Amino acid sequence: MNQKILVPLDGSELADRILEQVRPVLALERTETVLLSVVPEIETRAAREHLERMKLGLKAKGISARVLVRWGDPAEGILRCARSLRPSLIAMATHGRSGPARWAMGSVAERVLRGTRQPVLLSNPAAVAGEIKFAKVLVPLDGSKLSARILPLVEEIGKFPGSEVVLLHVVAPGPGTVLGTPSPVPPRAEEGAVAGLEAARAALEAAGVRARTRLETGAPAERILAAAEEERADLIAMTTHGRSGIGRWVYGSVAEKVLRHGRRPLLLVRPPDLKPARGTARAVTKGMLAGAAAGSSVNAGFWSVGPAAAASR
Repeated sequence: MNQKILVPLDGSELADRILEQVRPVLALERTETVLLSVVPEIETRAAREHLERMKLGLKAKGISARVLVRWGDPAEGILRCARSLRPSLIAMATHGRSGPARWAMGSVAERVLRGTRQPVLLSNPAAVAGEIKFAKVLVPLDGSKLSARILPLVEEIGKFPGSEVVLLHVVAPGPGTVLGTPSPVPPRAEEGAVAGLEAARAALEAAGVRARTRLETGAPAERILAAAEEERADLIAMTTHGRSGIGRWVYGSVAEKVLRHGRRPLLLVRPPDLKPARGTARAVTKGMLAGAAAGSSVNAGFWSVGPAAAASR
């Protein structure tokens, strides 16, 4: 197997829906799915039985999977497995056993996002019907080098035939108010945003990715969420760090608000780990051809980013 996809499940029907949503990714050639449950020790037997049923369901669809059951704190258990397995992707539902609870703030998902070096795909099983598609990818940028480090991964996703990337920059109004309304955006800030978007678009198109730009003014999180709905984006892809650096990157930040309030699947990646692993380009090309032949909605190979990537170039 060339890559592993780690899928934490909590035994609930809602959380199980992530398996159907990411099925095309799990079905990629040379991919192993690892089903993980981290529960109190008294529940390990029931958890294993549940995961074995899920494994059989995947096997019937031609997907190879194995089962891991650990006991203890869920987030810590997921993080330990991620460090050990070094998966290419962690795919999690944002709603689980407790329903639409605080999976994004002070919860399992937030703690996993804070602690892992792997890309994390989060999907709301109550909001997304069927398989996640990747025909339109919304990419929020803020003009910083950190936020732009999502672009190598976006380039791989965007190479799938029919995909379109929408690069979004939201320029916040200036500080203070004028006659009760927000101060206008400084012209230099808007010019810089346009220049940055055009540079990113040109780089993607040079790599064969269809891309366009969108400039907005207002509160970043609110405008990102609005743009995702207006564009009917299949995925929002962004880094967990932006202009403000490595501070409180989820709690109280743009990424946290998008995570908590968005209805679209969200791919979050920590900037240091964005360089594709060695051999990814070949895997992408092969996967694109296979996916096109099978009518798949997902590119192959673009999940091949992880902690080993930083040393590969």
